[in-house]
Amino acid sequence: MLENFATWFLVVCFLVLAVFQMALSLNLSMGKLAFGGEYLGNLSSKYRAISIAGAVAALALAGHYLAEAGVFESLLQQDGRNTANWAFFIALFTAALVSYLPRFKSDRALWGPIAIGMTASALIVAL
Repeated sequence: MLENFATWFLVVCFLVLAVFQMALSLNLSMGKLAFGGEYLGNLSSKYRAISIAGAVAALALAGHYLAEAGVFESLLQQDGRNTANWAFFIALFTAALVSYLPRFKSDRALWGPIAIGMTASALIVAL
């Protein structure tokens, strides 16, 4: 049951992250909450492109965890899924550490707890 909750938590988080990244790519004024809080207004074209790539990656990760939940058939064999789950855990763990580096408190306050929750959920799924 805990693994099921963790899997769905990751799906929801990655889908919300994809929507957030798309909002950034559409130049909505939310730069204060992304990229270390360095952009208080609109993002440059470079960061808007990075946001599009981030949205695509978040959708792919949501798809992976939807497959883990049994909604889709996975593209990977069991060994590949296990390896991917551990790789995603390591990436999320690193992101959780990095989320506490930005100098803007609003950026840390938003992403820090989310990153920790996602990391813990990824660990539960990987185990």
